[in-house]
Order: sequence, then C-alpha cells, then structure tokens
Amino acid sequence: MTVNEGSAALVAVAESIVQGLVDADVKWDSVTVVVNLDRQKSMFGYIYSDDGKWNADVPLDMEVLTRAIDLRTAMSAPKKKDWKVCCIQMRRSDMSVDVDFEYKNSRRWQITPANLESKIEELRPR
Repeated sequence: MTVNEGSAALVAVAESIVQGLVDADVKWDSVTVVVNLDRQKSMFGYIYSDDGKWNADVPLDMEVLTRAIDLRTAMSAPKKKDWKVCCIQMRRSDMSVDVDFEYKNSRRWQITPANLESKIEELRPR
C-alpha cells in the first residue's frame, strides 16, 4: 500500500459517513463509527453534541461498509494480519478524523448492556 492509497481510502470512508449525515439533515458536533470486518461484517455509531448528549441514530449505508473494506484492502500487506475492527472519530469543528485499528480483539468496542454508558463515553471524540 502506498500512503496515497491508504489516505484516499480513508478519505472515502469519512466522506461516506459525512454524506449520510448531510443527506439525513442530522445536526452533529462529532460522530464515531465502528466498523467490524471480522467474520460477520457490521457497523454502528453515535452522534455527539457539544452539550454532552448523544444518540445512536447514525445514518449509515452500505457504502460506508464498502469503503471500509476498500480501506482494509489498501492497508493490507503480505504476511501481515489485516485489521478486524476500526473506530473512526470525526469532529465537525475542525473536520478532523482520528482512526484506530484493532488487529486482535474484534470485541474491543463492543457495546453490551453492562458497558453501554462507559463505552459510549469512551467512543466520544475528544
């Protein structure tokens, strides 16, 4: 992978997320999307507002998942393991994007009834 290929693939994922927010006319200050490409592909996210509130109604379409698969493919290297899950955090104020990749534990950002509140705060972009 070249840096340009990986960068372009990451930009495409971020653009797909933002486009979904724009198309749905969602008010947002920051957003986090977790994409799991291990075994059963899935994704979820949270929209955060500056007043501390959050909601889980992130408009995600299949293009986000397709772009994430493209990103993983662009990052793939011979004899190296591909990432299983990625966490994409975006802040509207400066349009910054932070991405964290998990190569071993596909449950790293999993939400359960026991960890719901703490995990949502952990996922809040800073």
